[in-house]
Amino acid sequence: MPKKGIQEIQASAAEFSQRKPYPDIGFFQSLTKGQDPSAILICCSDSRIVPNLITESRPGELFVIRNAGNIIPSFNPHTIMPDSMIASIEYAITVLEIQEIIVCGHSNCGAMTSLVNPDSIPSLPVASKWLKYYAAEALENAKKKHHDHPDGSDELLIKSTIEKNVLLQIEHLKTHPVVQEAIAAGKLKIHAWVYDVGTRVMQEYSEEKEQFVPLKNDKVNTASDDLKEPSRDETMTPFNLTLCQIL
Repeated sequence: MPKKGIQEIQASAAEFSQRKPYPDIGFFQSLTKGQDPSAILICCSDSRIVPNLITESRPGELFVIRNAGNIIPSFNPHTIMPDSMIASIEYAITVLEIQEIIVCGHSNCGAMTSLVNPDSIPSLPVASKWLKYYAAEALENAKKKHHDHPDGSDELLIKSTIEKNVLLQIEHLKTHPVVQEAIAAGKLKIHAWVYDVGTRVMQEYSEEKEQFVPLKNDKVNTASDDLKEPSRDETMTPFNLTLCQIL
């Protein structure tokens, strides 16, 4: 698919605001009253990850925080400059009272690939320090699991590092007082996910099996829902229907 240039992006943004009639225009007007997200989604900045699309959620339903490698710095009481990731989490838990956090990694992650094989990308001094400081332990944990795959370019080692990194970042998350307090009060649950960009399969970490397994659909349908055959438009939010039309 041809890549959009900035002029096309600007045109699309203008068209979005001018499109009439837009499905469920009242929904967008309701967003001016505030936000009440169901979950915090911490994921990578990678352009292939579109949180609202892969979770089929609408604006206002996810509080999304992103950076390279879905990194969460561990708590440091002596830090001089607060971290934007932690500031966002603090706001979401304390002010918005969100009770679910999802830390989501993804396949083909450039950050994790560069951590495993530094020669795979150009010199990036800031990014390299960022990953080395907050994610190097994920690589070490992956190597312990795949000790018979010493080659940094090995796909299995990269895959394992992606998964171990999600678990490591959750451990970092749990070092923060605001998170510890919410967990102790029974007001916070944390989920570990990994998304495959090629197959669209989402996996979650199973404590029981100690591995990532395909995410289950636990949504409960009513009897009337079972009898009804929904149309494509009915199964899509207006926002995601627009996204799919773009794709």
